[in-house]
Amino acid sequence: MFGMFRGGLKSFALLAGAALILALLFHDAIAQAFRNDPVFQQSGRLIAQGQQLLRPPMMHFAPDENLERLDIEQLRKTRARADISMYAFTDRELAQVLKQLAAEGPIIRIYRDQEQFQSEQAHSHRGHPSTTDLLRGVANIHIRVKGGLAKDLMHQKDYCIDCANHAGTLREGSANWSIGAERFQDNALWFTSQPKELDAFERKFDEMWNRPSNRIVQ
Repeated sequence: MFGMFRGGLKSFALLAGAALILALLFHDAIAQAFRNDPVFQQSGRLIAQGQQLLRPPMMHFAPDENLERLDIEQLRKTRARADISMYAFTDRELAQVLKQLAAEGPIIRIYRDQEQFQSEQAHSHRGHPSTTDLLRGVANIHIRVKGGLAKDLMHQKDYCIDCANHAGTLREGSANWSIGAERFQDNALWFTSQPKELDAFERKFDEMWNRPSNRIVQ
């Protein structure tokens, strides 16, 4: 009886070893099959959306923090599109980041205030170009300026990164894109991935972007 038991253990060990070898050989194929499975992909998207819902807004304050660094960090995560509505935009380092992003393929849409845009352009020259002039002619970067009465400001300081299908990252706050606002003034900004806020921003941005009275810069 002991011999039979020992023989059974030996057979079990051989089968277990063979199963382990097969699992090691086909591990990558099995993992890839799971990754390509639509149900598995949908589950991953649902988990990611659930994590976004549970994630509270990240609030930051200048001058305690360098908001410019935080904006650059977030912008460099762009993979497909960035929609930007920015009242004042004089920070050339941020313009260079957008230029680099556009070269990698993402679409950048920038919506500006009329009066602020005109003021920046009036002070632009070869040795001190405006951010618009730095971005002029760059593929994948589109700029529009609000038309109508100059007193009716476009006063937003927001952007949304890869906002689609209730996902993405929205930046809101009081900080313009200027060195003073981002580094030295008392300003705040926060990031959120709440789907309702993302959808609300995108609806408003598209409404502003498609106004017939807009000036199309490029």
